[in-house]
Amino acid sequence: MYPSVAHVMIHYFFRIRHVHLLFVRACLCASACAQVGTCKMGHSNDPMTVVDERLRVLGVVGLRVADASVMPSITSGNTNSPTLAIAEKAAEMILADRLNSPG
Repeated sequence: MYPSVAHVMIHYFFRIRHVHLLFVRACLCASACAQVGTCKMGHSNDPMTVVDERLRVLGVVGLRVADASVMPSITSGNTNSPTLAIAEKAAEMILADRLNSPG
């Protein structure tokens, strides 16, 4: 017995819908832009500030943010090199803090 046209159309509709959902999930749910500026750097008296000038997260001891999120705006080129520079500077600050700390 052959399937009815309605049965074939319903199966086709759900199969196409599933393919579209897979496409949306795989391609459109990820951001093509670099996420920068999500952790504001500033003074502790500013309620929007997340990290201080030494990349320390305010209110959390021993945690720093050393990635593109501390950039105030996106660079005109790839964010990889500036992020590496931020990480290197953070490493220098961590070492300096460790060497200058008592005990």
